[in-house]
Amino acid sequence: MDQHGSILPVNEALIVSTSKAATLMAAGNSAATEGISSRAAELANRTIRGMKMRQIGKAAAVVLAVLLLGGGAGLALDANAHDGLSAARKAIAPQPAPAPKAEPAPVATQPAPAPIPKPPEDPYAGYVEKLGDALEETRESAESELRKAGEQAKPALEAGLKSDDPEVKSRCEKLLGVLKTKPVLDKLLAQMKEMKTFDADIEMKIKMMGQDMLQKGHLIATGDDKQFALDVNVKLGEMEVKSRIFCDGETMWVDGAAGGQKFVQKMSLASMDKMMPGVRRQNATLSSIKDMAQSMDFTDISDGTVDGFDVLVLEGHVRDFLDAETKQEIKKQAGDSVLDQFKGMKRAKLQLDKSKLFLRKSEIFDAAGNVMVMMHFTNVTLDKPVTPETFKFTPPEGVAVMDMDAMFKAQEAAKQAPANQDAATPPAPPPANSQF
Repeated sequence: MDQHGSILPVNEALIVSTSKAATLMAAGNSAATEGISSRAAELANRTIRGMKMRQIGKAAAVVLAVLLLGGGAGLALDANAHDGLSAARKAIAPQPAPAPKAEPAPVATQPAPAPIPKPPEDPYAGYVEKLGDALEETRESAESELRKAGEQAKPALEAGLKSDDPEVKSRCEKLLGVLKTKPVLDKLLAQMKEMKTFDADIEMKIKMMGQDMLQKGHLIATGDDKQFALDVNVKLGEMEVKSRIFCDGETMWVDGAAGGQKFVQKMSLASMDKMMPGVRRQNATLSSIKDMAQSMDFTDISDGTVDGFDVLVLEGHVRDFLDAETKQEIKKQAGDSVLDQFKGMKRAKLQLDKSKLFLRKSEIFDAAGNVMVMMHFTNVTLDKPVTPETFKFTPPEGVAVMDMDAMFKAQEAAKQAPANQDAATPPAPPPANSQF
């Protein structure tokens, strides 16, 4: 309560009381030095009891008591009331809330770099590596898989050109060349598949068992080569044979003359394929062209001319395209000399008409570059209309017909007879054009 009898605010009452207490403490300090602590404590207690607790509150009284006791313990309070009042005000003044500690700013972190993706492993690289394997079977198998892959294997083959293995490098060069010529050969085969008929004059030269054989004639065949008719004149050394060959799709007839004697041979295609594998395809000229396109590795392509016509020239290597079973059958029927002839074929050349993409000329060479087989077509007409009668044949009267099927059966029976049985049957002579 102030000098006018008004009740002071709680804080001011506390401050005044605190000031008075400070004055009393100062007086007590100056009066005596001994026992000062006990006297100060007593004075503080009397002052606190005399204060109106309802005005300053219990908490303020506690604070004041603490201050007074602290002074008694050695707290130096100035005797000046003003100084005491200031100190008291500072003691009870509301303290500002401590400033919140600033959280450290988050450190900007760079995102981890994305891992560099590894290029997918080329699935054909392993096959390229196997091209240099010590086992021939492994090398051939790998090459076969790369052929099947076609353009998909091109990156692996190009990488193989840098190989230190000469075998790998050589095979990669060859297969890349095959990829380069494949589109042209595919068009040739597609053209032949769509072809209805092929009509042309034909000339063939074959080096056979040290002798040159020349064949000239005229051919007409269906596009699938199942039916054909061929008039041909064959010269082998001093011997000359003229013959006509007809195939209606089931039976082949050979009507010929040699040494002034006429002859007629008849055989089913099924028997021919069994007893003389490959002979029918040799007679079927278009099939021979297909075999060349599929069994030889043409790696180079250029432009040229044949008979004044622009052509695409494809050159490459002859591949060993005969499987083991076929080789064995050829050896059994014709002997090693025919197999040796196949082995002697090393390089090949096809010359395709640029405008219509049919074969105008083909050549196969031995290792020395000598021509082993040459086939040349002139006066070519595609899709010429024909009738089924074109490929049928009726033997002339008075001419004996040699039934090759019956002879083949007799030959088979003789092979199966006991070894000690004298059932020797002369082997059936090959058809007059068996080399064609």
